[in-house]
Amino acid sequence: MAQTLPILYSAMGCSFCEQAIAFLQSQAVVFEVRDVGEREEFLQEAETLGHRWLPILKYGETVLVGPDVTELKKFLLQHPHISS
Repeated sequence: MAQTLPILYSAMGCSFCEQAIAFLQSQAVVFEVRDVGEREEFLQEAETLGHRWLPILKYGETVLVGPDVTELKKFLLQHPHISS
């Protein structure tokens, strides 16, 4: 089954995660937040991607680790259908 929503792996208190969430929301992107501190399976999923740095944005085969606003803008240009 194809992934329909981007997934942002984050953690409470992670300022980089908060910035990524705020930016994606400001661009009207519908996405799922998976807080690795809330559920062990979310932590395991994030670790399966091979990274321990947060946030991690996953959409299909695309995985961005610790994306800043510039990287998120580039991602949205490559995937214009996920934002309004």
